[in-house]
Amino acid sequence: MDFSMLAEVGLVTTTAICIGVALDTARATAARRRRLPVVLLAIAVAAWSAGEFMVWHAASPEGVLLARRILYAGTGTLGVTWIWAAADAAQVRRFHATPLRLAVIGAPLVAAWLLFFSDRSSLFIHGSSRPPVFGPLFWPYVGYLWALTIAGFAGFVVAARRLGKADPIRVVIIAVGGSLPILGNFTMLLTGADGVDLTPIGAGMSAVLIRLFVIDAGLD
Repeated sequence: MDFSMLAEVGLVTTTAICIGVALDTARATAARRRRLPVVLLAIAVAAWSAGEFMVWHAASPEGVLLARRILYAGTGTLGVTWIWAAADAAQVRRFHATPLRLAVIGAPLVAAWLLFFSDRSSLFIHGSSRPPVFGPLFWPYVGYLWALTIAGFAGFVVAARRLGKADPIRVVIIAVGGSLPILGNFTMLLTGADGVDLTPIGAGMSAVLIRLFVIDAGLD
């Protein structure tokens, strides 16, 4: 089994696990305000990993375009829900995730995604190209997602520090969970953008850890 096949198995597994995480979190006994960002985060990762898989298995240019719409709906939603979950876990008042703040954070991501519904998608990514052909807006988009990921990572570290004296193992696990999307994307950039993106697999592992240690650990 070669690397590409293993990566595709990882994408399918990630999709299934994240759907399970979303359903399980939705039924959890924690307060709705704590459950909602984790549910949406898991759904976003599931969309991302499913879209990435669909891109490489689409039988037509229209299928590739549909897959990219699903994929980047996932990445954009993940950027917002990552910050939302981190801010909720950190509970730093001045960084409270209000609807207005989340809307402002998400606006550039939505604007990029809407390009897939116009004849100007090549400014972002050529909608039906495979492997992807990146336009001038793609790398600013990636940089923005990196900034959101790092900011969310910082929020999870703040949350972990609140548990530090009681359970240092949780500090390590939350910190690792927050760093996995960065590590996955870094691996993709090192191996080249022409292959399967491993970032959603790392993000899926993060979703599982966040579900366990934000909801179950009672970070409120």
